[in-house]
Amino acid sequence: MATEIIMPKAGMTMEEGLLIKWLKEVGDTVESGEPLMRIETDKIVMEVEAYADGVLLAKFFDAGDVVPVTTVVGYIGNAGETVPDAPTVISPITTASPIAEGSVKATPYAKSLALEADIDLATISASGADGVIKSRDVQAAKTKPFASNTAGELTYLSAMRKTIAKRMQQAHNEIPMVTQNMKVCVDVLLKIRADINKDNEQKITINDIIIKACAEAVAEFSQIRSEIDMPSRQLLIRNEVNIGVAVALGGGLIVPVLFDADKMTLSEISFAMKDLIVRAKEGTLKPHECTGNTFTISNLGALGVHDFTPIINQPNAATLGVGCINDELALNGDKVISRKYLMLSLSFDHRIIDGADAAAFQSRIKLLLENPTDMTM
Repeated sequence: MATEIIMPKAGMTMEEGLLIKWLKEVGDTVESGEPLMRIETDKIVMEVEAYADGVLLAKFFDAGDVVPVTTVVGYIGNAGETVPDAPTVISPITTASPIAEGSVKATPYAKSLALEADIDLATISASGADGVIKSRDVQAAKTKPFASNTAGELTYLSAMRKTIAKRMQQAHNEIPMVTQNMKVCVDVLLKIRADINKDNEQKITINDIIIKACAEAVAEFSQIRSEIDMPSRQLLIRNEVNIGVAVALGGGLIVPVLFDADKMTLSEISFAMKDLIVRAKEGTLKPHECTGNTFTISNLGALGVHDFTPIINQPNAATLGVGCINDELALNGDKVISRKYLMLSLSFDHRIIDGADAAAFQSRIKLLLENPTDMTM
């Protein structure tokens, strides 16, 4: 019996996925665990693996189609095996069969996408020989000139961008957020890092050391690992020190997670981060690798940003922003010397963390970074 290939529900908030590319063609041999297609969810780009051995018998959707979760997108089975017909995709807005508006024929899901994007179906051309407008046709029409005298193009949000927008707006509306800045001298840190990297193939980055310092500090400050639930008036203190690190992508950002980072050596953190960054940019991260963080770091130092206000990554209680390294003049006795500093910008949920406690947490990170010998051993 043929095995269904479905659009997975990779997370509680996922309602649909964008089929980016099929990695197999109809008739190709498929092994269980082998990647079948690449999709974009509301959080990440990921590969969907086969759950059975056999031959790819059918593909019901093409690259560019937006498909509701749990929808059958194809079948794997024995060569020549008969499979059911393509499913009728039912949208959340309408449960009718493929319909016609005037002289325009469109699937229900294509209609719902057009309604959401405020696109007139009559302005869309069907790409298939059957003349029925499908979801991929609506997606192709989602870039059009502004209907005004203003030059430019209107580009609709990707699934990832829509999720980022929703989460940022939610954090802004729900959290009484405060940001505190603290300067850290990194002269010793830079020297020790240079000594480590001199004879080491695995190069340690400044960010690796910052992650290590944060992991140790988060382990010591239970408030930082807390999550609040206002309806139940309960505070959950997480035991895990799972550090999420923001990684910029072409169309947004993603936050892969280092689990139990407080138990990792600096070398282990460095190796794991390089792997996560590469796979984030390749779109091969697994959904579970982007959830469960108890603290988040966003580093814009490489882009020359001095300091900024990082938005809290809910349900975390705090997010740390890291700025660039600057040379500053300082007094050493009666001598003027040059020192290197970076800025730590901590945004925290004032319902959970008071300013003094946030300052104590930042001071602990500062102490670790200014005296990094024990961390780097």
